[in-house]
Amino acid sequence: MSGCFKVHVYRPWLAKPGCLGHRGWPRRTPRKANRLVRPFENVVTRPPRVQLLGLLPAILKPCGPACAQPFTNRNVEALRDEEWRETPAFVLENADRAHRIAEDLFRDFGDRVRIEVVGLDSPRGVWLGLRHRVGKGFAVIVDGRDVFRDPRDYDPVKGAVSRALSNRTLPA
Repeated sequence: MSGCFKVHVYRPWLAKPGCLGHRGWPRRTPRKANRLVRPFENVVTRPPRVQLLGLLPAILKPCGPACAQPFTNRNVEALRDEEWRETPAFVLENADRAHRIAEDLFRDFGDRVRIEVVGLDSPRGVWLGLRHRVGKGFAVIVDGRDVFRDPRDYDPVKGAVSRALSNRTLPA
């Protein structure tokens, strides 16, 4: 047995200075936050996040008609058709743009990007709209940095996603 252990078990005040930790108790192994970590070793990076932000129909939202179905006793197709008839034209245009951009991103980048559809009428959407000064239109936000308001062309979005991917560190 080591000398530190023998002394601090019976009389911790007699233990050697190197054997005691905080408040005179025996030293334990260092906490995880205190361990030396080599930077950028085995770093797993998350894919860039592309947020499609705008006023969107509920059919694009995660819950949408599936949550409404038990309360209305109607099938999902009938709810979707009713929503498409009652939705204003600019909201349908936003949905169409979001759908086209998402398809292009999946085609070009696959699972290397995370796509989030965020409605401006949600708490997160209100916060993102204020933060990036989106207003009532449609916007594409790449990695929280590059904001494209009412994008008519896909090429700038594709360039921003490519830059975000190239800035990521590769796992070792």
